[in-house]
Amino acid sequence: MVPAKRNSKSKSRRRRANQALEKKHILVCQDCRGPRLPHKACPQCGVYNKRTVKAAKV
Repeated sequence: MVPAKRNSKSKSRRRRANQALEKKHILVCQDCRGPRLPHKACPQCGVYNKRTVKAAKV
């Protein structure tokens, strides 16, 4: 199949303007003060929502 009409350069670029990468939001763990991602267990101590959910890394 062939596209019905060609998109202009500005139309394509406006669409791609929303595909930029965003910075990750890094939070501080309440337990060990290490960096962690939101809604994830802390990779250093394994605490999430004030509960230990996985074993800590050694």
